[in-house]
Amino acid sequence: MNNRRKTRRFATAAALTLLVAAPAAACSSDDESSSDTEAAAGAEVAISDAWARSGAAGGNTAVYMVLQGGSQADDLVGASVSSDVAAEAQVHETTADDGMTDDSMAGDEGDMSADEGMSDDSMTDDSMTDEGMSEDDMGGGSGMMTMQEVEEVPVPADGSVALEPGGYHIMLLDLAADLTAGDTVEVTLLFSSGAEETIDAEVRDS
Repeated sequence: MNNRRKTRRFATAAALTLLVAAPAAACSSDDESSSDTEAAAGAEVAISDAWARSGAAGGNTAVYMVLQGGSQADDLVGASVSSDVAAEAQVHETTADDGMTDDSMAGDEGDMSADEGMSDDSMTDDSMTDEGMSEDDMGGGSGMMTMQEVEEVPVPADGSVALEPGGYHIMLLDLAADLTAGDTVEVTLLFSSGAEETIDAEVRDS
């Protein structure tokens, strides 16, 4: 008889323990989930000032924007667009060929000035892409700007990086149709954190 009473008391105590522990566990799970969500939100990259240069079907053009880092550093590692827009999207960087600097290319030192019939605009990768010129065409000689695909664009935590003419940009290759001022291009960006963000870039003439 005593054994039965002890067994009942033990079962009752165990049941009460489970009832008390269950809400605590649920609260703990909710707190962890909330913390994970907040951490993920803080790590996301914010995108602003997105725009694309106008271009002709069959040619290439570029997309620019500003990437603002969250609480954690991240990297832009890829981009994509619909086949209705272009055959491919790549992350590119423009650099001065043969050791020339951006300033000297812009005419600040007078090396490549209008005296030689070259304007500032004609020296940028973007005006060349409007004419459908390839990377080989751009990198073949002295005083030219060279574009190359890059594996990543670092986005610092709580800092920003600009994708702009003469620097990093998203290259759209083999446009499926003309892009004219006022159009909108949808671009999906891929980050090393695994995040994907889709933005709308307004098409401009310059």
